[in-house]
Amino acid sequence: MDKGTPQAAPAVVKKMAVPSPEAEAQQHYDDAQALQRVGKYDAAIGQYRQALERNPGMAGARIRLAGLLQEKGQVDAALTLLQTGFEQRADDGLAIAAGRLLADLGQRDAALDWLQRGEAGLRPADHALMGALLSQAYRHEAAGRAYQRALAADPGQGGWLLGLGLAMEAQGRRDEARAAYRNALERGRFNPEVTQFLRERSGGSGP
Repeated sequence: MDKGTPQAAPAVVKKMAVPSPEAEAQQHYDDAQALQRVGKYDAAIGQYRQALERNPGMAGARIRLAGLLQEKGQVDAALTLLQTGFEQRADDGLAIAAGRLLADLGQRDAALDWLQRGEAGLRPADHALMGALLSQAYRHEAAGRAYQRALAADPGQGGWLLGLGLAMEAQGRRDEARAAYRNALERGRFNPEVTQFLRERSGGSGP
């Protein structure tokens, strides 16, 4: 063999890694969020749909897609998307999102049912929403507890303090109601009519 002739290097066959469906879903989800941030909502909807095609259990994609559909007036599609996802895999976030959507539609009892399904994941604002819905249903004791849970995490919310006061007053717990009204006056901003109501109910004098 001619030692002066260089031998050809063996060919290296590289195997391209095929991304998993979950990885592809995450990429579509990230792209959708980027599109949503710059106001390209139709494109974002398409990317969220592709994410769910690859990973139907991606709750975050369902919740964000449902929110966009609701904004576009496709409320039934948004609700179905959330409820179908919950049936496939129970997720607190999906239940809460469905409850909030139903509350926006004025479907009080259905909203309460879905919020209770996601009870473990409720945030302070969700507890306050439950308080308002329970008050509308004349379930004042449960409403008071819901507002108290909300205020335990964020005691400075004047609107929640007003709701608590109303729930306490409806139960005949006037001292606790007056205390809640006073705190609401100190911490919240209200229109003149509500401010006057709070002053009267808290034992203060009007202007």
